[in-house]
Amino acid sequence: PTGDAGDRVFVCCHDCSARVLKGSNGDVCNTLLPDDAATLMRRVIYSETLHRYFGLLQSGQIFVYSSKTPTASLAGRWAEDVLRHGDFPTSICLTSSVKVLNRTRREYHGPVNHHEREGMGSPVAAPVKAVAAPTEYAPSSGGESPEFIVAGTSRGYLMVWDASGDGEMFTNFPIHKDEVTDVHFQRSLKLVVCFVKNELLLLVDIRTEQCVRTASLTEAETVPRAISCIQMSAKQPLMFLGLSTGSFDLLDLATGARPAKAGGFQHKKAILVASFLDRFQLLATGGMDCIIKVWESSTMQLLTEIPFPNPVRALSFFRLRGDLLVGDRNDISMIRSTAYHLPKLLLNLKRGASETDDGPRPSDAPAPAAQPTEAERKDKIIEEDIAMWQKI
Repeated sequence: PTGDAGDRVFVCCHDCSARVLKGSNGDVCNTLLPDDAATLMRRVIYSETLHRYFGLLQSGQIFVYSSKTPTASLAGRWAEDVLRHGDFPTSICLTSSVKVLNRTRREYHGPVNHHEREGMGSPVAAPVKAVAAPTEYAPSSGGESPEFIVAGTSRGYLMVWDASGDGEMFTNFPIHKDEVTDVHFQRSLKLVVCFVKNELLLLVDIRTEQCVRTASLTEAETVPRAISCIQMSAKQPLMFLGLSTGSFDLLDLATGARPAKAGGFQHKKAILVASFLDRFQLLATGGMDCIIKVWESSTMQLLTEIPFPNPVRALSFFRLRGDLLVGDRNDISMIRSTAYHLPKLLLNLKRGASETDDGPRPSDAPAPAAQPTEAERKDKIIEEDIAMWQKI
């Protein structure tokens, strides 16, 4: 689902096409038809705000398509200056909710050759020519929360473009001496998560152009092609890492901790997809074993399993009520929250938590009036939603 309202669904297809569908009835709003460029795309992302597709080609170019007409049309070719200087974009992501970003207006001259420093092999930061002092940026879209395209490169750089612009590079800066193999935006922290050589995680603030935190992957996660699914929570600092072995892990990017996992099998085959529903702290996972599992994301307690006739190749919670959109090779299906008894699961979860709470205070020492806690507010929301489900 795209946008805060979740009224659109962005779908990437096996024939290298992409579509935007209406969430209410599944009608097609826009189609990106496969062409010579689309068949070579390594990643396609979509901005509902700007009505644009962004496709990273295997050649390193970024093709931009407008979705303002029923059939998307080519609107620009980006990153050609990066390729001319011997660098190569390896991955892209779309950032949002970054309200202020300083524009450094740097001319990109390509990465310098790293040389040995004090015999340790550490790179010297690439010199970058500044043509103007940083200034507060007013996005061309006129909004307060502009969107940016961020690309990691083979020479350890991050490249930033205004997603509403015409392809002029916004800023660039080096973050590591080795290749940035993947980038993802962590919305709750407003940081870009960079994978370096599929071994190291860097959390980068593109507003200050600084790495604010590092984390290491486990030995199982650094095996080539071991990570088969990466998913970020929108409102919690959590990153999901699914593996081709069927196991998975959660990483708290704010602390670097890995919450304890529930015992037993996680999945029997490779995990391909995952989705967070932060309102109820839920996590859904699916993959090649044809089973959708729903977990409580803070404790990793398994709540239910939903059998599916085919391998689960796409999975997303839809809207706040907890309906699930499931994609296999040919179709997209919707599983209503009531069909897998989500209201009952949430109620049982709430009751189980309340049983572990401390007993009431003595009657002779009444508790002073206090504001509701976060848990109490969550319980009230759950009760209201259960009442709504029952009415439906």
